[in-house]
Amino acid sequence: MKKNVRRRGRILALTLAAILTVSLAEAGTVPARAEAADSDYGLGNPKIAYNYSEKITFGSYWQEDTNNDGKADKSDDKQPITWSTLKDYGDGTALVVSDKILDAGKYFEGVSEGEGGTDYSCTWMSSTVRNWLNGEFYKNAFTTDEQEAIIEEDVINDDNPAYGTTGGIITEDKVFLLSLNDVTNTDYGFVESTPGYQRRSVKVTAYAKSNGVETAVYDTGLWWLRSPGCTTSRAMVVDDIGGVSDYGSVVNTSLGIRPALRINLSSSYVKKTGEKTKISVKGSEWDTVTFGKYDGKDISWRVLNVSGDNAFLVSDKILTAKAYNDDKSITWKDSTIRNWLNTEFFTGSFTEAEQNMILNTTVKNDDNDSGYNVTEAGEDTEDKVFLLSLKDIIQPGYGFSDQYLAESESRIARNSEGFCDWWWLRSPGNFDFQAARVDDNGKADSNGLNVINSNGGIRPALIIDLKSSAWTKGEKVTAGDPSGGKEEPVVDPSSKVAPTTDPTANPTSAPTPAPADGKTSPTTTVPPTVSPAAQPAEATEKDNVTTFKVGSKKLKNKKTIKKTSKIKITDKDKIKKITLNGKSIKIKKNKTSFTLKLKNYKKKLKKKGKWNTLKVTDDKGNIKTVKFKTK
Repeated sequence: MKKNVRRRGRILALTLAAILTVSLAEAGTVPARAEAADSDYGLGNPKIAYNYSEKITFGSYWQEDTNNDGKADKSDDKQPITWSTLKDYGDGTALVVSDKILDAGKYFEGVSEGEGGTDYSCTWMSSTVRNWLNGEFYKNAFTTDEQEAIIEEDVINDDNPAYGTTGGIITEDKVFLLSLNDVTNTDYGFVESTPGYQRRSVKVTAYAKSNGVETAVYDTGLWWLRSPGCTTSRAMVVDDIGGVSDYGSVVNTSLGIRPALRINLSSSYVKKTGEKTKISVKGSEWDTVTFGKYDGKDISWRVLNVSGDNAFLVSDKILTAKAYNDDKSITWKDSTIRNWLNTEFFTGSFTEAEQNMILNTTVKNDDNDSGYNVTEAGEDTEDKVFLLSLKDIIQPGYGFSDQYLAESESRIARNSEGFCDWWWLRSPGNFDFQAARVDDNGKADSNGLNVINSNGGIRPALIIDLKSSAWTKGEKVTAGDPSGGKEEPVVDPSSKVAPTTDPTANPTSAPTPAPADGKTSPTTTVPPTVSPAAQPAEATEKDNVTTFKVGSKKLKNKKTIKKTSKIKITDKDKIKKITLNGKSIKIKKNKTSFTLKLKNYKKKLKKKGKWNTLKVTDDKGNIKTVKFKTK
């Protein structure tokens, strides 16, 4: 586990920064700004604003393993259902939808036609799931008194114009599913387009998982809409990344059920939690600086983070388009785009004074474990100029959405002609010979494209020393509506957890630059992927480090072991969660040790020679990861 080193890191940063200042001043290469003494450069960190939905609790249903028997089923206690408000009608009622996928089931069982034939043609009116929601679910989730607070609604069932399938007649329902029109309704906080979108991407309860809902790497699942699909035996579904599909087979048992209803808010059984669901990024705002020229034009840079005398920047626009690499090598270290950025681009875009203000940076290259494969990123590098990584572009502290797969204006970039275009990241893709990217809708594509694709946009990133006078402050730039936005602290991207809830926390620790000659002092660690600009508060108690052993020997990272090995995991803190290649391993609660018998998890293991990722989370939120191959 990672120990808190904030105080020590800040002392080291200040010491090395002082050494750097002295060495540069003696060299006389970087003119100093008059205001450098108080480090007030008039630059701030990004501000980000969100769309929210009010949360309420109403009714109860089986959701989690409450009796600690290792499974979530009807032997567990029911727990309050949390609902997100889609629309407050202003008359004391509201349209709400369950905050999570609560159960699984077929859309339609089908009607026997005799001699073994079954007709699966249906509409919402004739569907099995409608009958279940207004029967079994309605009785199990709500007491007789609670049922009085539910308003019977006229449910409009629209046709599917793309395929000519009919939605059927208007029905009267207490409980129903959302429709295509609902999940593309901007008044409900959605977007009109149907590709992946954060507001539609939903977590799954343990009970729903046990009943068959399949989850993706982000613990999100697919869920039914009531709208007809491409044929009379298919219905629309929302996928795990919030995209909408017409191809949901009505007999599919692995799709989730997310109930919706209209409720009387004045009922004593409706409880306002005082919490809000963060449903999407409304807008972001960045300060900018101007320095350097490309193709004869000044380069404007967005300020992703300011700490002390250093600023972490990315170009505001896509400067050019190039292949990631000339052949099929996919590591950042060996890529031709890295070489171009640190040679031709560096020397051709900046004067000597500007070059001296750009700091050497130790760039952490993390493996891509965001999809179905774990793709190795190669060695860490030392660069003046680099590209952002997958983990960088999910940092709200840098003004970005915290979900890879959300279409977000915060990540949209325009090219020199003013059109939105896609741009390369330095992270590898999920498959061989591919590199990750951000598409022209602002969605992170962790699968990536072939590295020889020469249409990839280039947005250089770097860290500068603000004491130089070779830059000027530019105008603020915005994406969406940033009104009401606040600074978000930068968290450790490797943890894949949401940032701290304190919106006023300011990043404090600065990256420590190397001297201009790059020889005598340790290089800095770039804030995005190794040393976040804001560290968590100092721990009040010592973290109990997780250990992995095979037999009597410690399992070291990136070792090869037998496929029949037993890995013993121990931690004095209680183990909360274990995943193998992104898939959860069932464990009993309140345990401080667990033996993972690999032969029992053959389906979760990678093929021989491929890296497996074993990740352990304890009840204090600490995460320990080890990679291994089998032979």
